[in-house]
Amino acid sequence: MITPSPIEERVFVLGTGRLGTALLRELSEAGVAVAGAWTRSSERAAEVARDLGVAVQHGPLPDLAAADIVLLTIPDSAIATTAAQLAHGGRLTRHHILLHCSGALPADVLRHDPGCPRAVGCYHPLQSFSRRKQLCREYFVALQGEESALECGKALARALGHPTFEVLPESKALYHAGAVLAANFLVTLLGYGAELLSRGGVPYETALRALSQLASGAIENLRHECPCDSLTGPVARGDAETVARHLAALCDNAPELTTLYRVMGRYTLALITSRGKTRPGDERLRDLFMERKE
Repeated sequence: MITPSPIEERVFVLGTGRLGTALLRELSEAGVAVAGAWTRSSERAAEVARDLGVAVQHGPLPDLAAADIVLLTIPDSAIATTAAQLAHGGRLTRHHILLHCSGALPADVLRHDPGCPRAVGCYHPLQSFSRRKQLCREYFVALQGEESALECGKALARALGHPTFEVLPESKALYHAGAVLAANFLVTLLGYGAELLSRGGVPYETALRALSQLASGAIENLRHECPCDSLTGPVARGDAETVARHLAALCDNAPELTTLYRVMGRYTLALITSRGKTRPGDERLRDLFMERKE
């Protein structure tokens, strides 16, 4: 995490779901001026105001006059429509910076008036946020948008202690697909892994906790080594016999997962052999990972 650097701009967070609430907490803890927040529900507004000590509007779209930066932390499907309503309803002025927090959408979905707001951009925290209260964790922020919005996004991330990188507008969906593979699908894999252990007699909660610790160790290795050097297990060792036993066990107990195992095995083997080195077990592994009807 980088050293936080304060900013003078006042931030308004439009949306109080997981991300919006997490950002409000970070902003408050970093000493950034929060101009307010907005949610549709009066009950949710009262809850957030009580928990975080910020002014939360609810109902119709809010008054943004006290804000310099407006963060849209609402569902992707509502971003373009909400931005248009803000622009055409006179809620935005030429001094506002409007940032959405979608990983998949480009910044230009916010631009409905050539001169208002001052700039539009994307500020996407590359982290997974849960519903429970938690301390701020390390993460990067992906930025994309008009020049003033990029500078604003960098300043905001610095104020919260996060490094940044820029994404090309035409690559937003590709960038977000990579993030889904690395985070969302990892959770799915751990869930299925725990299910397999539970079929072998391990209590599901114990299995999930144990596998989460295993995954944390693998991720920690990636902090110090490239993926090729970080990989462990039978494919990394060229151990085709163990892989064959895995596939036989899956065919007998969880046949729906054999395709997933083979796909991941092919990509893992390709990663290992990408340096041009071959091992005695590689051809056998390639054969085992070929698609087939069980």
